Amino acid sequence: GRLDVTGDSSNITINSGVTVSGQSSSDRFAIDTTDGTNTTITNNGNIGPTNLERYGIYHDTGSGSITKIDNKGTIEVNETGSGGVGVAIWNKSTIKNIENSGTIKSNTRNGIANGSGGVIDNINNTGTIWSVQKWAIKNITGQIGEIDNSGTIKSDDEVAIRNYGVGEITTITNSGTITADEQTIQVEAGAVINTINN
Repeated sequence: GRLDVTGDSSNITINSGVTVSGQSSSDRFAIDTTDGTNTTITNNGNIGPTNLERYGIYHDTGSGSITKIDNKGTIEVNETGSGGVGVAIWNKSTIKNIENSGTIKSNTRNGIANGSGGVIDNINNTGTIWSVQKWAIKNITGQIGEIDNSGTIKSDDEVAIRNYGVGEITTITNSGTITADEQTIQVEAGAVINTINN
């Protein structure tokens, strides 16, 4: 079922061979960190895809903060279909660091979604961030400091990195692969990327 994180300085470690599934009543949430501050999540196992359609790590609007998500395993939402909205990591608050050497995957919408009011200081990817149908990394009216990619960021259908609205990404540094069927990097509707180093 759903793992709700509250309080300050929670350290969560998911060991190899362990699977965290979604909330049994709706298959929507695996880990909800909205009400926690300075949370650290280390995943060596699997968050989803078993019984997980909507959100792997859900960090919604509020005063909560995540110090670090260190993913060495798999975070995957299994919802399929053209109307699906599955998101592996959802943020509308503050995440300081996402370190990915494993796989972050959505079979429909977003690998990582940073929405209104969301701040992510750093995404360091040496593994795979993947959306089957939409956007591997989506920043809509949020702020992302640096995306440092030496692995793979990919969309099988639309956009690998989408920056939209008043969204701002300070720096994208790529020594790996960014690939998509439509656009690799998309900037629309007043969004800003300050620097791209490829």
